[in-house]
Amino acid sequence: MNKSKKIILISLKSLAILLLIYLLFNPVWNIKTTRTEKPIIVLAQDNSSSINEASDYKNDLKTLAKAISKDYDLKIITFGSKVTPLNAEEIDSKVNFKDYCSDISQAIATIGDQYADRNLSSIVLATDGIANRGSNPLNACENLHFPILTLALGDTTIRKDLFISEVRYNKLVYKGSDFPLEIVTGATKAKGSHSAITVSKNGKIIFDKPVNIDDNNFTQTFSTIVNADKVGMERYMVEVKTIDNEKNVSNNRREIFIEVIDGKQKVLILAASPHPDISALKSGLLSNQNYDVKTALIDDLPTDFLKYNMVILHNLPSNRNNANTIKQLAQNNVPLMFILGSQTNLPLLNSLSLGFTISQSSAANANQSLALFNPDFALFSLSKTTETIIRSLPPLICPIAKISTQSAAQTLAFQKIGSVNTDYPLLSYYNVAYGRIALLAGENIWKWRLQNYSLNQTHQEVDEIIQKSVKLIANKIDKSRFRIICDRIFNENQPISLQAELYNEAYELINDSEVTITIKNSQNKAYDFTFGKTFNAYHLNAGRLPAGHYQYEAKTTSGGRILTAKGSFDISKEDLEQINLTADHSLLYNISAKTAGKMFYPDNMQQILDFLKANEQIKPVIYQSEENISLISRWWYWLCIVLLLSAAWGLRKYWGNN
Repeated sequence: MNKSKKIILISLKSLAILLLIYLLFNPVWNIKTTRTEKPIIVLAQDNSSSINEASDYKNDLKTLAKAISKDYDLKIITFGSKVTPLNAEEIDSKVNFKDYCSDISQAIATIGDQYADRNLSSIVLATDGIANRGSNPLNACENLHFPILTLALGDTTIRKDLFISEVRYNKLVYKGSDFPLEIVTGATKAKGSHSAITVSKNGKIIFDKPVNIDDNNFTQTFSTIVNADKVGMERYMVEVKTIDNEKNVSNNRREIFIEVIDGKQKVLILAASPHPDISALKSGLLSNQNYDVKTALIDDLPTDFLKYNMVILHNLPSNRNNANTIKQLAQNNVPLMFILGSQTNLPLLNSLSLGFTISQSSAANANQSLALFNPDFALFSLSKTTETIIRSLPPLICPIAKISTQSAAQTLAFQKIGSVNTDYPLLSYYNVAYGRIALLAGENIWKWRLQNYSLNQTHQEVDEIIQKSVKLIANKIDKSRFRIICDRIFNENQPISLQAELYNEAYELINDSEVTITIKNSQNKAYDFTFGKTFNAYHLNAGRLPAGHYQYEAKTTSGGRILTAKGSFDISKEDLEQINLTADHSLLYNISAKTAGKMFYPDNMQQILDFLKANEQIKPVIYQSEENISLISRWWYWLCIVLLLSAAWGLRKYWGNN
């Protein structure tokens, strides 16, 4: 081998050795990266049925979308009962103006949440301003740092119309009680007209009053007292007689359903120590006359504590109190709801063997956990307003702990810790040997009621969560091996969701058999479905069905036996878009004014692009990041060393053989 070849081999080996020696100093490279993000513009199109634009509107909308997307990062959504993302090519097919309601506040809040950490620069809100669901849209505009440009759609012409604007009633009453029914009627441009309002129960008129319209902006409230004479679901029809030349008659009729139960539920709220949650829970339950609520501290335990339909345990068992009381409640089959907090003794709670185990990660710290609504929850349904407001509720203080269970569990809300969505239950329900147990994994629910009132000037949505949780737990659980779980009332535009549970002889949940169901309406028309399997049960989304009364029969096979479950539900007609067809452009003007935006009309929608370009606040954002990279972790550095050594070895073998 000549001298030059040796020099090459020595050089290759030396370079490889130098690279290895260099690693002993653990060298770190500092790499800077720069990224530019275009301004994000969200085009939000109202897809509700009150929108009635000219045939060329969608073409103009697509033209606007195309123009915006040239210089900006354009996102497109439709909204109504829910928010749906889409792309420009789907405008023709998915913008159909068929949704049954319009929740403007939900659309604004959803956009703000989704792009909270991005360069969100403006929302183009195309709507008629008719907000018939959710909170006041102006509340959703608080603390926004970007302009909302409103595209005013619809017709602001006020026409002759008589309508039922609201029916106020308790959805749940107890047998033998008298309950109020309050009906708010209104009329526009109908001065001098005469009508009549009626309330009928099962086809029989129980209330009849004349309506004399004495003003062009007329409103009148009628009240009556109704007796709940039998247990079950009662259907009432509220109607106002149409007047001459009335264009919109679909808002003259409202159907309501009221569930009559056997008696008041007696609820005991038992606490380790005084806490504002106690008052909040009591107020939330007492807003419904069907609950008889008593509060007490564990040290002042009522002597008749075993006679209550349900007991809510706040911060119990605690460090100061043993679990004998809770053991007695469980042994006597009293339904329980646990609210965890800083005083809860988790090891003592686990020792009760109630169907769940809580493994605490830290004894000293707690999480501030927001509520993350679970859309797959099926034990009961919440109003759309309640589902929406859950995202705006303040965090609860939750122990840093993992909750596990061997029993059937359903979670209404998970914990969102900071910006991270987790699968830790926040509010969940468990089937145990003697019934159901609810678990709220955090305290300070009193802040939920305050926030609810701040947003909507009512506690109704949070009270709905409290009341439906108590109703679910307090009702005696069905001990049959096969059962169907569903609401008694659905809205016409709400998907029909049903849950099935199948138990073996040891009363353990199984789902190894097929479950079918036949749903029939009052005309005996049948709809056949097969349930899908979940982790250990069954679920069915039967889609939307027309308003009316329905009966169902479900079947399955277990242990060689055919098991059946029967029941019924009602679907009420809900067409919020037909109550008011007059566009509210003043609301849109106020939204734009509040956010330093501007209102536009469809015939000048192209001026929206001019506004965006003229706004100096709408500009790209440059993000710069630094990263320290250790060479010892870089695969290419090791590859260089291997290649150098391989080349030296290969050349030596080659030159040695020649």
